[in-house]
Amino acid sequence: MKPFHLIIIMGVSGSGKTTVAQQLADEIGASFLDADDFHSESARQQMAAGVPLTDEQRLPWIGRIIEFIEQNLTEDKCFVLAYSGLRKAHRKLFLALPYSVQCIMLQTSKQVIAARLQRRSEHFFDANLLHSQFESLELPNDDEHIMLMDANQPLASLKDSLTARLGFN
Repeated sequence: MKPFHLIIIMGVSGSGKTTVAQQLADEIGASFLDADDFHSESARQQMAAGVPLTDEQRLPWIGRIIEFIEQNLTEDKCFVLAYSGLRKAHRKLFLALPYSVQCIMLQTSKQVIAARLQRRSEHFFDANLLHSQFESLELPNDDEHIMLMDANQPLASLKDSLTARLGFN
Protein backbone atom coordinates (compact mmCIF):
# COMPACT_ATOMS: atom_id res chain seq x y z
CA MET A 1 0.00 0.00 0.00
CA LYS A 2 1.15 3.55 -0.73
CA PRO A 3 1.83 5.82 2.29
CA PHE A 4 -0.94 8.12 1.05
CA HIS A 5 -3.94 7.69 -1.22
CA LEU A 6 -4.26 11.39 -1.96
CA ILE A 7 -1.53 14.04 -1.88
CA ILE A 8 -2.75 17.58 -2.47
CA ILE A 9 -0.29 20.27 -3.55
CA MET A 10 -1.87 23.63 -2.72
CA GLY A 11 -1.12 27.31 -3.14
CA VAL A 12 -2.20 30.44 -4.94
CA SER A 13 -2.08 30.52 -8.72
CA GLY A 14 1.53 30.70 -9.87
CA SER A 15 2.95 29.07 -6.71
CA GLY A 16 4.15 26.08 -8.72
CA LYS A 17 1.58 23.56 -7.53
CA THR A 18 0.89 22.02 -10.96
CA THR A 19 4.57 21.63 -11.82
CA VAL A 20 5.41 20.23 -8.39
CA ALA A 21 2.39 17.88 -8.40
CA GLN A 22 3.22 16.56 -11.89
CA GLN A 23 6.85 15.90 -10.97
CA LEU A 24 5.94 14.32 -7.63
CA ALA A 25 3.38 12.04 -9.30
CA ASP A 26 6.01 10.93 -11.84
CA GLU A 27 8.58 10.39 -9.09
CA ILE A 28 6.35 8.19 -6.90
CA GLY A 29 4.35 6.43 -9.62
CA ALA A 30 1.06 8.15 -8.80
CA SER A 31 -1.66 9.54 -11.05
CA PHE A 32 -1.65 13.33 -11.52
CA LEU A 33 -4.87 15.36 -11.30
CA ASP A 34 -5.17 19.08 -12.01
CA ALA A 35 -8.12 20.71 -10.26
CA ASP A 36 -8.25 23.26 -13.09
CA ASP A 37 -9.44 20.47 -15.41
CA PHE A 38 -12.65 20.24 -13.35
CA HIS A 39 -13.67 23.91 -13.77
CA SER A 40 -16.78 24.59 -15.83
CA GLU A 41 -16.34 26.52 -19.05
CA SER A 42 -18.24 29.47 -17.58
CA ALA A 43 -15.87 29.56 -14.57
CA ARG A 44 -12.86 29.53 -16.90
CA GLN A 45 -14.32 32.39 -18.92
CA GLN A 46 -15.09 34.36 -15.78
CA MET A 47 -11.53 34.01 -14.46
CA ALA A 48 -10.05 34.76 -17.89
CA ALA A 49 -12.06 38.00 -17.81
CA GLY A 50 -10.40 38.89 -14.50
CA VAL A 51 -13.40 38.16 -12.27
CA PRO A 52 -12.66 35.90 -9.28
CA LEU A 53 -14.95 33.02 -8.40
CA THR A 54 -17.07 33.26 -5.28
CA ASP A 55 -17.01 30.58 -2.60
CA GLU A 56 -20.45 29.47 -3.79
CA GLN A 57 -19.12 29.03 -7.34
CA ARG A 58 -16.20 26.96 -6.07
CA LEU A 59 -18.37 24.34 -4.31
CA PRO A 60 -19.67 22.56 -7.46
CA TRP A 61 -16.09 22.50 -8.79
CA ILE A 62 -14.82 20.92 -5.58
CA GLY A 63 -17.74 18.49 -5.72
CA ARG A 64 -16.67 17.34 -9.21
CA ILE A 65 -13.10 16.77 -8.01
CA ILE A 66 -14.20 14.79 -4.96
CA GLU A 67 -16.66 12.75 -7.00
CA PHE A 68 -13.90 11.81 -9.45
CA ILE A 69 -11.57 10.81 -6.62
CA GLU A 70 -14.26 8.72 -4.91
CA GLN A 71 -15.12 6.93 -8.15
CA ASN A 72 -11.53 6.22 -9.19
CA LEU A 73 -9.40 5.80 -6.09
CA THR A 74 -8.56 2.24 -5.05
CA GLU A 75 -6.58 0.83 -2.12
CA ASP A 76 -3.41 0.42 -4.21
CA LYS A 77 -3.65 3.74 -6.06
CA CYS A 78 -2.37 7.21 -5.24
CA PHE A 79 -3.47 10.53 -6.73
CA VAL A 80 -1.43 13.72 -6.59
CA LEU A 81 -3.79 16.67 -6.97
CA ALA A 82 -2.80 20.23 -7.85
CA TYR A 83 -5.49 22.31 -6.13
CA SER A 84 -5.48 25.87 -4.78
CA GLY A 85 -6.88 25.04 -1.33
CA LEU A 86 -7.27 28.69 -0.43
CA ARG A 87 -10.13 28.29 2.05
CA LYS A 88 -10.07 26.17 5.19
CA ALA A 89 -13.70 25.11 4.71
CA HIS A 90 -12.88 23.78 1.24
CA ARG A 91 -9.74 21.98 2.44
CA LYS A 92 -11.83 20.27 5.13
CA LEU A 93 -13.93 18.63 2.39
CA PHE A 94 -10.83 16.82 1.13
CA LEU A 95 -9.47 16.07 4.59
CA ALA A 96 -12.80 14.43 5.49
CA LEU A 97 -12.42 11.83 2.73
CA PRO A 98 -12.03 8.26 4.04
CA TYR A 99 -8.52 7.93 2.64
CA SER A 100 -5.00 8.68 3.76
CA VAL A 101 -4.69 12.35 2.70
CA GLN A 102 -1.65 14.62 2.95
CA CYS A 103 -1.85 18.31 2.05
CA ILE A 104 1.15 20.47 1.21
CA MET A 105 0.86 24.26 0.96
CA LEU A 106 3.47 25.92 -1.26
CA GLN A 107 4.45 29.34 0.05
CA THR A 108 6.21 32.12 -1.80
CA SER A 109 6.06 35.88 -2.07
CA LYS A 110 3.54 37.86 -4.06
CA GLN A 111 6.42 39.38 -6.08
CA VAL A 112 7.78 35.97 -7.14
CA ILE A 113 4.32 34.78 -8.13
CA ALA A 114 3.57 37.98 -10.06
CA ALA A 115 6.74 37.44 -12.10
CA ARG A 116 5.78 33.81 -12.79
CA LEU A 117 2.28 34.77 -13.90
CA GLN A 118 3.64 37.38 -16.31
CA ARG A 119 5.68 34.65 -18.05
CA ARG A 120 2.74 32.23 -18.27
CA SER A 121 0.84 32.28 -21.55
CA GLU A 122 -1.08 29.01 -21.89
CA HIS A 123 -3.42 29.37 -18.91
CA PHE A 124 -6.91 30.82 -18.49
CA PHE A 125 -6.07 32.53 -15.17
CA ASP A 126 -5.80 36.31 -15.49
CA ALA A 127 -2.69 37.61 -13.71
CA ASN A 128 -4.78 40.52 -12.41
CA LEU A 129 -6.53 38.02 -10.10
CA LEU A 130 -3.39 37.52 -8.03
CA HIS A 131 -4.50 40.05 -5.42
CA SER A 132 -7.83 38.23 -4.97
CA GLN A 133 -5.97 34.93 -4.52
CA PHE A 134 -3.96 36.33 -1.61
CA GLU A 135 -7.11 37.94 -0.15
CA SER A 136 -8.90 34.57 -0.28
CA LEU A 137 -5.97 32.61 1.14
CA GLU A 138 -6.54 31.33 4.67
CA LEU A 139 -3.20 30.01 5.88
CA PRO A 140 -3.44 26.55 7.44
CA ASN A 141 -3.84 26.18 11.20
CA ASP A 142 -2.04 23.55 13.25
CA ASP A 143 -5.25 21.51 13.54
CA GLU A 144 -5.24 20.92 9.76
CA HIS A 145 -1.85 19.14 9.79
CA ILE A 146 -0.86 20.70 6.47
CA MET A 147 2.80 20.60 5.52
CA LEU A 148 4.19 24.03 4.56
CA MET A 149 6.92 24.13 1.90
CA ASP A 150 9.05 27.05 0.68
CA ALA A 151 8.37 27.30 -3.06
CA ASN A 152 11.19 29.83 -3.61
CA GLN A 153 13.79 27.04 -3.80
CA PRO A 154 14.74 25.39 -7.11
CA LEU A 155 12.20 22.83 -8.32
CA ALA A 156 14.58 19.86 -7.99
CA SER A 157 15.35 20.78 -4.37
CA LEU A 158 11.68 21.26 -3.57
CA LYS A 159 10.76 17.89 -5.09
CA ASP A 160 13.58 16.11 -3.24
CA SER A 161 12.59 17.73 0.08
CA LEU A 162 8.96 16.85 -0.49
CA THR A 163 9.55 13.19 -1.36
CA ALA A 164 11.76 12.84 1.72
CA ARG A 165 9.22 14.50 4.05
CA LEU A 166 6.46 12.30 2.63
CA GLY A 167 8.52 9.17 3.23
CA PHE A 168 9.02 8.15 -0.40
CA ASN A 169 12.84 8.04 -0.19
